[in-house]
Amino acid sequence: LTEAEFKVGLIQPDSSNLVISEIHYHPGFANSAELVTGFDDPDDFEFIELRNIGNQTLDLTDLSFTDGISFNFVDGLVTSLAPDASVIIVRSLDAFRLRYGNGYEALLAGQYGGGLSNGGEQIVLSFASNSPIFDFTYDDNPPWATSPDGGGYSLVLVAPETAPDHALAASWTAGALIDGTPGTLEPASIDYDT
Repeated sequence: LTEAEFKVGLIQPDSSNLVISEIHYHPGFANSAELVTGFDDPDDFEFIELRNIGNQTLDLTDLSFTDGISFNFVDGLVTSLAPDASVIIVRSLDAFRLRYGNGYEALLAGQYGGGLSNGGEQIVLSFASNSPIFDFTYDDNPPWATSPDGGGYSLVLVAPETAPDHALAASWTAGALIDGTPGTLEPASIDYDT
């Protein structure tokens, strides 16, 4: 009963109220300031953004990435997600803070294990006992957008508020801004690949 008191007003996430809105799987090269501090691997700057597209606060504690990367939200710095809010998980907290500054602390859930493949891979976000909410494979070849593959752009979900099918290449496009826009819905690009 005590645990239930902490969850009052929170609902469970599913594919109707939660989306993976941005995947920065192959960031651009480190700049000179980043190189000086020892971050010479562009992959250190990877991140994934999730967004609440519902109208109630979500309880993230039973969510975990179980394929592609590993991360349990129960161990994270952010365990609930308000409507129209985003949460970010990163490969390296220090690298992320160096590139994007300290203004994202309230959005950072933590650092994931492993790394995102630059050539595309399966991503599984599961609820509770490995019940997948999302299970899809992104790619760096057409019909998937190719400029996120090392060009500095993110892979962004098209019209995330409509809860599109994450497994369809047409649901994703290249972001419009170099280094992406963690924590903010990025305006989708016209399509750098055509």
